[in-house]
Amino acid sequence: MECRWTSPVAVPGVLLLLLLIGAVAPLKDVHVVIPKAVRRGEDATLKCEYDLEGERLYQLKWYKGQDEFFRYTPGEGEAPFKVFGLKGINVDRERSSRWHVTLHKVNMSAEGRYACEVSADAPSFSTSLVEDRLIVVEVPRKGPKITGVLETRYRIGERLRANCSSEASHPPANLTISINGQQYVPHELVRDYTVKKENGIGKRRVIGVEITLQPEHFGPDNKLKIRCSAIIFDVYNMVDEKTVEVRLPNLWAPNVMETNQPPREPPYDQDPYGDLDHKRPRYPDDDNSAGRSSVSACLTALALLVATVVLR
Repeated sequence: MECRWTSPVAVPGVLLLLLLIGAVAPLKDVHVVIPKAVRRGEDATLKCEYDLEGERLYQLKWYKGQDEFFRYTPGEGEAPFKVFGLKGINVDRERSSRWHVTLHKVNMSAEGRYACEVSADAPSFSTSLVEDRLIVVEVPRKGPKITGVLETRYRIGERLRANCSSEASHPPANLTISINGQQYVPHELVRDYTVKKENGIGKRRVIGVEITLQPEHFGPDNKLKIRCSAIIFDVYNMVDEKTVEVRLPNLWAPNVMETNQPPREPPYDQDPYGDLDHKRPRYPDDDNSAGRSSVSACLTALALLVATVVLR
């Protein structure tokens, strides 16, 4: 006489009893593929992969925590899929099957542990249940920010202080500070400051660094680029950058005394006021030079005349 279990309550009880007495062996090669993290408001697809080794599938179930929200029973004919209402879970029926279930526009309530239970049909009723965790990410409203850098130029040996901060998120962003893209600040110089709750959506994180500047901190162009990176799994990656220069010793603009060059002035025969119709004389006394020459000639002629009269 063939027995078929149709009651959704009786079958799990029988399966449990058979497992306890060792009559049911777990299925092999059953595993789930669940995104590590998904951004709030996006879809998430949970996959359940299994190998029945020639047996028929009796039932497949999905749980969030201890609560079942999706069931596939191929023996139920035209309606093999069932969806059970659960807070924060919105199953996309059109994109769900015996191999995967798609959650539509997940919210923060969808975060948690998900399990897939696969059961073979009679006579073995082999069953396996595997699970993994899904994290729903609330990203920061703005990107990370570098603060505390007070100067644009620093001397070798000066202390450089900088903070790298990220706005509230869930989970808190993973922050790192680097120099020139390759020269990362040693771990012991990175400080984790107080993590504060904000707006109930997550936590704000700030790290700080304080280093004594050395020549190797600056690139070939005598510049130092500070980079603040904020990462949340593979769904959020933002950066902020600031550049400072090395203040070289004895670096000033040349002046008249240092160059030993006379000050540059316009030629005297050019009118700096733009009056091109009247030329400025090259020498200030040029206007009286002709008069002085005439007087000298007259005096010379008079002296010769007096000398001639006396000699006679």
